[in-house]
Parts: sequence; C-alpha cells; structure tokens
Amino acid sequence: MDETLFFESAAGIAARIRRGELSSSEFTLALIDRIRESQLNAYCTVAASAVDAARRADSVVAAGEETTKFPLLGVPVSVKDNIETAGIRTSYGSRVFAEYVPDSDAVCVRRLKAAGAVIIGKTALPEFATKGVVDSPLLGITRNPWDLTKVVGGSSGGAAAAVAAGLGPLAVGNDQAGSIRMPAALCGVAGLKPTGGRIPFAPNLFPWDQLFHVGLISRTVDDLELGLGVLEGLDPDDPLSVPAVDLPLRHAGRLSVAWSSSIGFATIEPEVLSIVREALTDIGSTADVEEVGIDLSPAALAYSILVPFKRAIETGNRLDEWADRMDPEVVDYIRLGQKMGVDDVRTGLRARSAVYVETERVLGEYDFIVTPTLSVPAFEIGLTGPSVIDGVPTTSFRDWFPYTYPFNLSGHPAVSVPAGFTADGLPVGIQIVGKRFSDRAVLALARVIEAARPWASTRPPFR
Repeated sequence: MDETLFFESAAGIAARIRRGELSSSEFTLALIDRIRESQLNAYCTVAASAVDAARRADSVVAAGEETTKFPLLGVPVSVKDNIETAGIRTSYGSRVFAEYVPDSDAVCVRRLKAAGAVIIGKTALPEFATKGVVDSPLLGITRNPWDLTKVVGGSSGGAAAAVAAGLGPLAVGNDQAGSIRMPAALCGVAGLKPTGGRIPFAPNLFPWDQLFHVGLISRTVDDLELGLGVLEGLDPDDPLSVPAVDLPLRHAGRLSVAWSSSIGFATIEPEVLSIVREALTDIGSTADVEEVGIDLSPAALAYSILVPFKRAIETGNRLDEWADRMDPEVVDYIRLGQKMGVDDVRTGLRARSAVYVETERVLGEYDFIVTPTLSVPAFEIGLTGPSVIDGVPTTSFRDWFPYTYPFNLSGHPAVSVPAGFTADGLPVGIQIVGKRFSDRAVLALARVIEAARPWASTRPPFR
C-alpha cells in the first residue's frame, strides 16, 4: 500500500472510503501489519474486531447508503488503554488489570463507533496513567519515533507515537496534567485537551474527577475538530459532562494573545524557548501578541496535593493487595496521597482556586494565553524527567511540564501544536489556551500556526 496513505488525515481517509477510492478493510489490514512491525511499542493490543468493523464500513459504501452521517466511516482510530472497550482488553497499564476485558464501551468509544470509526487497538500508557513517560511493568517502554533512545511522554504516549509514525490517523486519549499535550509536543503532532467535561469520561475509576479530560491526538488541526464534533456533548453516564457549547470571544475586532514563557514559576531550555518564540511570530498576522505577567505558581502546590490524593481515592483500600504487582514509583505516589489530611486538601483546593481566578483574570483581558508546551524536548529513556533545566537543578518530576497542568486544574481548553525542531531533530510544541467553551476558537488559532509552518507531511525516521 502507498506509504503516503498512512500519513493521510482522518478526514482524508474517510473521504477516500466514502468515494470508494479506498477499501477500509484493506487499509485496516495494512495498518495492522504496520503496527505489528513497529519498533515503538505504541500499541499494547490490536483489536481482533477491527477487520470486521472495517468490512462493515465497506458494505455501507457498497450498498450506496447515505455516508455523511458517519463522519469517521471506516477510519481506524486508536483508544488509550485506560478507556474501556467492550470485548477488548483494557489493562490500565497494570498487571492488576492484565486480563480485564470490559463488557461495555466507554461513552467516547460508543460515539466513535456510531460515527463509523474502526477501533484499531489500544495504545500504551504508564501504570494507571500516573507518570509522564510510558514504562509500565505490564506494557513496557514506548519509544519516540524521532529518536528511539528518547521518551515519548505520557501518559497518552502510545497514542502520540502511533499518530506521529503513521500507525493510525487519529487517537483518543485523556489528560490529567498534560497527558495529551506532553506527548503530542514530544512527538511532533497536535493534541487537544478540551474544556473540562466537554467530552464525557465514563466509566471512570473516580467519576467526580475534575482533572481528567478526554481529548484527541492527530496530525492535523482539522482532525482534532472532526474528532471533537464526534465525541463532545452531555451524557448521563458522566455526572461532570457538559453540553456542546461554543461561546463567542468577548472582544470584537482583532484577536488578542497574552504570551508568557514563565507563567510565574517555569524554567525553560533556551533552545526550546527560541523555537516557540519563532512560532509565536506566526500568530502576529491574526492577533496582537503581548508579553503579560501571569502567575500560575499556585498550580504546583495544588497539583502536589490533589493529584496523589485523587490517586489514593481511586485505589481505595486495594493498594496493599495490589502493591507487589505494581510499579514501585506508582505505589509510592499513591501512598503519598493516602497521607493527605483535611488541612492538606483544603490547601490544595485553595491553590486550585487561585489558578482558576488568575487564568480567568487574564482571559478577561485577552482572547488567548499562549505558552510553550514543555520546558524541554524529549529526554533519555530511563528518566522520569531531566535533572537540570537551563542550568537549574530540578526539584520535582513536574518541573519539565509546568505549562500544562495548570489548565487541568482550571478546566480551560488547551491545544499543543508543533512549533519546530531542535538542532538534534526533536520536536517542540507551542500551547494555546482559551476561555472555557471556546474550544473551536482555540483550534482556529492553532490553524494559523499550522498554515505558517505545516507539519502533517513530516515523517519521523522510525516506526
């Protein structure tokens, strides 16, 4: 099969299938072969049902049925392995769930199938999506397609590696602290974390979770919007889901962007900052960009309390039973959460509120906030983060992704798109954040960068 087809957009693949130019089943079979030959370990499971689903898509076309009601007709889509899939193993990256096969689909998977998508398989993640690198004891290490010695990022790392390497045009993941945007930036693809609740997340180990946001990874901004249209909207299974609403921007006339490279507490490698600043100039044709003082430093305190606390809630009283089968770093992190008391949680919630208030303050004056996506490019496998950033020793595993997790805490939509490459050929991302429920406006600004420095045709050396 023509290699270029594996780097076609999801929208392009769907259009070819609808016109009868491409057989979904033939494409799916070729893609499965490609996945099985891959060096990356991006997938942990190839769905046995994928070929039958693709044949059903072909039969819709052959029968002359109306196909416009299936926006993803015959398109292979991957699903992160902490999102439940009926009849397909969902391991959560853990030996604890190594044999778990759900009886029903998550809401987002149901919506994918209703749109005609082919669930091609499940993508790798760290255990319980807890780390920023993919190295679970069950699933192993996922490697970066730009350099096999480098991390892919996490926790939706398998998803980003797959899209970057032409192992599927569209991936569904989720994002608690940057888990879509981090690997998207490290792999040179686009990743969207929508407004909190916009895409329902159910079933969920902790259904009242306001940090985990379901989102998408793709090679094009248009595909992000295509996927958003399929997945968004209220669902009774998710008590925190919200209706699909697009609120207008508050300012008439030319758009305005608040730019910050520090957000009050971030350290960044100079080469990364230089690449992002160069991409920032592309926005100048569409919006007025102003460097603004933004202080999101309370996010570090909020994250350090609320995330391990939430992990402890999810695990409940099962940790002692499970611990000997788990990643020791994940066990330690959950035990940290178990030690949190009322005063700690109160402090964390107040810090979270401060992040929300500051974000709203800035977005009350500007249409968007733009930052780097990460402080560093991809680093060596075996590390959970760099030991030094711009000559400053790191003190936390969070230090290399300070730009992403504040907006999980605040619930605002954020997208990462490629900004360029380092001298070593590693991708760098730029992040655009918007007002809540301005997801499509955020994507529209991302398209400006995409048009100025197109990346969809760029192919990594490994797959």
